[in-house]
Amino acid sequence: MKKIIILILILVIVYIGYLNIFKETISDETNIATDEGNMQDIIIDNSEDVYVDTNPMSVGFYLLKNNKMELVEEYTAPWTVGPPDICVLSVLPSSEDIVNESTFKTAFEKCISEYEDVEEYRIGYHIKFNMIDGTFIDKNILTVGDAEDKESFQYIMVFLYDDVNLKPGQRKYHVEEETFTEETIFSSIKLTGGVNANDVESPIELSVFMYKDENDFDVETGNYRGNCIYTINIHKKV
Repeated sequence: MKKIIILILILVIVYIGYLNIFKETISDETNIATDEGNMQDIIIDNSEDVYVDTNPMSVGFYLLKNNKMELVEEYTAPWTVGPPDICVLSVLPSSEDIVNESTFKTAFEKCISEYEDVEEYRIGYHIKFNMIDGTFIDKNILTVGDAEDKESFQYIMVFLYDDVNLKPGQRKYHVEEETFTEETIFSSIKLTGGVNANDVESPIELSVFMYKDENDFDVETGNYRGNCIYTINIHKKV
């Protein structure tokens, strides 16, 4: 009888020991799984895109005055349907108030020569304005198609020019889809009142920026997110 009781006690002790070992194993596996989950979260967090602006240039709107290029800080002009134009503005890769060159082309070449490895950068624009009925235009202009888009063209007509590659004696004319090439530089922009120009409220916000690729634009808003940007307000003269 005593032997049976002793045997039963031994079995109970072994069973209790087995349960403790099983619980520890489950606990260790749970901790490992949790640690792996946390590590995965850390890896995901570290893989998020971080934008770094490596553009070394500055940019600005300029007008040729008294044989030198002057930075435009603000602009005022009458808005009418069709000609005269609201404005024609040139773009230089500079932030200087004055660039002492008598032609735009020499001024552009002088400014761009101050930088290295910037051949892949392009000039883009952003235009923003309201209409009296509450309609709102807020868009990038990166191509001829963007400039001629019917949604905005009926209010403010936009024309892009390449004054850098204009050959001596060649007639200045805005860039078209047929004349656009990889060498085209949108170095100046013209705004003219569209058929519904009288419905546009003052001011028009116009920006110019230098971008390299799609990484220079915010994924959610589509707006340029670098530092090489210059913005002016164009006010309606009354």
